[in-house]
Amino acid sequence: MNFPRPPLGPGLAHVTLKQTSFYYLALVVFTVTMIAFRAVVRSPFGRTLVAIRQNEVRVRYLGLDTDRFIFVALLISALMAGVSGALFGLLINFAYPLELDWHQSGNFVLMMILGGAGTIWGSFVGAFIYVIGKDIISTITPLWQNFLGAVFIACVLGFPRGIVGSLSALGRRRAVSEDVSANEAFDANAPIEVGRGV
Repeated sequence: MNFPRPPLGPGLAHVTLKQTSFYYLALVVFTVTMIAFRAVVRSPFGRTLVAIRQNEVRVRYLGLDTDRFIFVALLISALMAGVSGALFGLLINFAYPLELDWHQSGNFVLMMILGGAGTIWGSFVGAFIYVIGKDIISTITPLWQNFLGAVFIACVLGFPRGIVGSLSALGRRRAVSEDVSANEAFDANAPIEVGRGV
């Protein structure tokens, strides 16, 4: 189905979105989405979702309706998928049934695993690696899926939590080890007080 980009603006103030204008519109939507995701993750709702992911039974024992939280999370993800699908359709001025193929869902899972599930920037990094790798490797060989699969296996073996997740975990471990080293050095340099016997 072919369709033109609808004009943007109220009333008679219609603005036709060219390629550059549409790029900035998509950039604004992306920025607002990332800020919204960051706010959701840091909210009590987001913390509850993290707890559900780690141990849903324990969250149920705390008296929370986990099904409701999961349902709202699915609604948010469906909203983001709908917005991104609409932007993609407006980008190419075309919609085709192949975008509903189950392989597309597999691509999204692949991007998430590459970047790191449970992180804000993981999906972005995974999508960047997948799209850039696909565009570059497909120009070199028609067997680009094999090479992309090898990159995926290497990332899974080298970064079990995804690239962003593994780097975040490494940064947290270094911060903890530096804190422990600083505390040990402070304890070693502290003066020893000798108590007087009674």
